[in-house]
Amino acid sequence: MAAPALIGVLAEALDPDGEGAPVFSALHPGLDLSASRFQDGPPDEAALVADLLGLGHVVAGAAGPVVLPTACALGGEAAALELELEPLLLRAAHATRRAGGLPAGAVVVLVLAGRSAPVGTGDITADWPGLGQAGATIG
Repeated sequence: MAAPALIGVLAEALDPDGEGAPVFSALHPGLDLSASRFQDGPPDEAALVADLLGLGHVVAGAAGPVVLPTACALGGEAAALELELEPLLLRAAHATRRAGGLPAGAVVVLVLAGRSAPVGTGDITADWPGLGQAGATIG
């Protein structure tokens, strides 16, 4: 499976007692190439952690502007689909803080699993209009 990913480098620590969305010093378009050992997804949060939170091989594109994109497209989609990243980043920040936080300079990878697609052989690209692209060739 392949899914678009947004990769952010933290400008500020995500302290366990903090609140709000992460503040990034850099954003990269990303592509997550993954395979889960669970056919229907992990049955609980512990299994999700054991499955590396669903991450596989993460491909990062060049850094773009530090402005949250509002759309993304995967592979051969005709047009980029609009999205709202702020709520997803808040959830990721909350889970990260609950697990102990992260220091400034750490990387946060937000994968849009709901936009995943099966991967065959050939090229696959995640396109983040205004940010850039990340791609891989599967052969």
